[in-house]
Amino acid sequence: MSDPLVGRRLGKFTVEQKLGQGGMGAVYRARDNLGRVVALKVLPPHFAAQPEWVERFRREASRAALLDHPNIVAVYEADAVDGHHYIAMQFMEGGSLDGLLQRRGALPPAEAARLVRDAARGLARAHQQGVVHRDIKPANILLGPGGEARLGDFGLVKSMEGGDQPLTQTGVVLGTPHYMAPEQCEGLPDIDGRADLYALGLVLYQALSNVLPVKGTTPLQIIRHRLEEDPPALSSLAPGTPRALVDLVHALLVRDRDRRLGRAEDLAARLDAFLAGAAPATDLAPVAAVPTGKLVRASAGGPPVLPDLRAAPPARPPARAAARRGGARWALALVGCGLLAFVGLCLVGGVLGHLAEQAEQAEEERAKQERQREAERVHEALRRELQVVPLETHDDDDDDDGPPGRRRGRRGAPGW
Repeated sequence: MSDPLVGRRLGKFTVEQKLGQGGMGAVYRARDNLGRVVALKVLPPHFAAQPEWVERFRREASRAALLDHPNIVAVYEADAVDGHHYIAMQFMEGGSLDGLLQRRGALPPAEAARLVRDAARGLARAHQQGVVHRDIKPANILLGPGGEARLGDFGLVKSMEGGDQPLTQTGVVLGTPHYMAPEQCEGLPDIDGRADLYALGLVLYQALSNVLPVKGTTPLQIIRHRLEEDPPALSSLAPGTPRALVDLVHALLVRDRDRRLGRAEDLAARLDAFLAGAAPATDLAPVAAVPTGKLVRASAGGPPVLPDLRAAPPARPPARAAARRGGARWALALVGCGLLAFVGLCLVGGVLGHLAEQAEQAEEERAKQERQREAERVHEALRRELQVVPLETHDDDDDDDGPPGRRRGRRGAPGW
């Protein structure tokens, strides 16, 4: 079934092709009077009839137009023609990060770090202007022809300065549940840039492992899991990931936002530092001592290498037999004493370690019970009061692609 807008003119734009459908509008490829290709985002009719959503759509255009940055999709204009509200934006030839992950799966660490670094730079600019994105996900990270990443879809932007009139009631959840920070899941009104960084941490986690760490099939189940549990260790799903990236991902995914990495500039700087040292680090092989005259392999599958024998020390002249025997007896005695001391220390250390482990397990069990009680209170409050506003549609087949915890990110609008 053809789309009624394809082939029509909206203002100075001729609509050529529908690219995709997102939570807040359909995206079309179009061409202006000068022949320039643009992306047109058109508000759906059922939203166009609601003043609140028209205002949110208008605000997206005005805020994004002010965020002039190489890592943010440029907005050219916004208008309405015959009841069709649209935003004309820069057309991104490379598609979206979501599409890239669907085609290729997990990305090499350096590539994932570079794309998330670009997105972090765009976020830093937005946060400096007092704007929170609130819907960071792979579908909203778009790729240019040179492979650079840009942030798009500022449909849920919120001012950190408090100048906006509230468009929703307290307790209403806005965003894509799969990528929402815990404070968004709770419906807190004072959402700031740290929520965007949590979502970007999930994007980096997914780009490195091809796993989106969520459980549940409904928004409420996903939200409850987000509030109660931390994601599995990234190193268990992507064992080859450099330690620097693993630590950075988990610093972004701390549930307590006061302990989370809180500035997009810091994230971009840490990824820059990783990228500056990532290339040579991947080529190094561990050095091991080898017996003289034996073949060794520098790495798995590598060619045999002969050890360098030129540095071998010269043999000592033989000593008298009695001196050798006396020295040997003293050496054996010293070794025996050392072994006894070592065994004793091991026994004492083992007992102390066991006691410490028991105490730690008891403390963890107490904390777990406390978290469970708190989670049950939050869940009960959510079940009674929380309304979830879905901002994306899904095909049923997409929800059954894999077991919970290893499902791909939900498909949003493809990049443009």
